[in-house]
Amino acid sequence: VYSVLASLRHYNGTVTIFDIHDIVQTMREARCRMVNTEDQYRFIHEVCMLAADEYLRAASGANVNGKTKKMQSQKSLPILDQKRRAAPEPPVAAENRTPLYDELMEMVTMPALALIESLCQQVHGHELDQLTHLLFKIFGAHGNLLPFVARIAEWEINMCESEKVLFRRNSLASKITTACLKAYGQGYLKATLQPLIAQMLEKPETSYEINPMLVEAGSEHNMGESRLLLRRLAETFFDAIVETLPRVPVAINLLCFGVCAATSKRFPEAALSAVGGALFLRFFAPAIVSPTSHGIWDSPLPARVQRGLVLVSKMLQAVANVTKFTGFREEYMQPMNGFVKVALPRGEEFLKKMS
Repeated sequence: VYSVLASLRHYNGTVTIFDIHDIVQTMREARCRMVNTEDQYRFIHEVCMLAADEYLRAASGANVNGKTKKMQSQKSLPILDQKRRAAPEPPVAAENRTPLYDELMEMVTMPALALIESLCQQVHGHELDQLTHLLFKIFGAHGNLLPFVARIAEWEINMCESEKVLFRRNSLASKITTACLKAYGQGYLKATLQPLIAQMLEKPETSYEINPMLVEAGSEHNMGESRLLLRRLAETFFDAIVETLPRVPVAINLLCFGVCAATSKRFPEAALSAVGGALFLRFFAPAIVSPTSHGIWDSPLPARVQRGLVLVSKMLQAVANVTKFTGFREEYMQPMNGFVKVALPRGEEFLKKMS
């Protein structure tokens, strides 16, 4: 549905009304009983709103006398007033564009994406960050961001020799997926994690340390109590994330679906693990480990609270990766395998519904 609606950018601002009933009728003609439940209607509505949002933002850049002229359709479709992520600004202001610039943009965004594929093979390091930022702005301004990310993710998966490295390399696919997750999910992420951190700060002196090497010699540290507190904390974070499923932004669902579909073609058994890697490794875990730098919390956190967040992040990633703590380096985390075992079924179900 999203892919079809994304083509609206080709209509030059002539579309002002979305008739979801007609869309459903058309879908039913193609496949009998395709849309029957309230959840299905809600999903179609959310996707329509998302596609229309990108369509209007991309099409509202007509420049008149040095000012941006809003489309008439924005008055009859009040999408831009909703609390959604800010659309990326075009790389070059409309008044500074030239025919050569437009030709370059057409070359970059053409369906074959041959130029992008060549760049992916040649650009590395800091230049890759710059390329990611630029492509994010270009495809976001053209209303093609999500389809583009799905295509890049498919390239990434096809180049991987093993499912163990899916979305774990600092590649263009990983970086631009991370950028999209942040752009579309920042509000959702903050609403999910901020209350949990506030709850931890009610007792900042609580110790969650379970690594004997980091416990001060001679201190009255109760390792058993710390393990119990850490497990309860991880359960609180895990429950909060899983229970947000009805509130997950549609764009994130679409990204997860794209990752799952592309992975299934090459590594069928690793599809959910790939979704978990993209979602937890690139989205939840960094924000949990560093809530201040991710806009979740405004001030530095006490050391013990920060340490608790780092350990919780490790446990949630173990669930997403469907792995247990093993080996000498993670020996101190092995008592938390009980949590991982109990959480795995719910985690798998969560990832299935996300994708």
